[in-house]
Amino acid sequence: MIGTSAGSVCTNCHIEGDAGFVAAGAIHSRLAELDSAIARSDDILGRAERSGMEVSEAKLAQSQGRDYLIKARVELHSADPAKVDPEIQAGLKVTEKTYHEGQQAMAELKYRRKGLLVSVATIVLVLIGLFLMIRKLESKPAK
Repeated sequence: MIGTSAGSVCTNCHIEGDAGFVAAGAIHSRLAELDSAIARSDDILGRAERSGMEVSEAKLAQSQGRDYLIKARVELHSADPAKVDPEIQAGLKVTEKTYHEGQQAMAELKYRRKGLLVSVATIVLVLIGLFLMIRKLESKPAK
């Protein structure tokens, strides 16, 4: 909707080089940056959640990031990038935090999987040892 590409509303009144055109381009790129950060964070939190990790607090905080995007879209009616930028900066901080929490959840999942592999391998080795011990005891002749 907002931007400098063909078909955007801003190009109906503004031409390349005027202040409104430049502001529209700046606002569009910042909104796209926040939207992209939200999508990236949603992706990693979704993967962590589907893997069984607890990320409900991060997902709740992520909704705050979406709220900042909505507020920034409301502020775009001022046509002043300086008024939109604080909302975008706040949203980017939230998405950075939630993305980091998603990365931590995925690292914990990897750690848990390695721990499970080690414990299963240990159990299998103990079972093999018990099997061999029983075979050895059974093969001895009775006195």
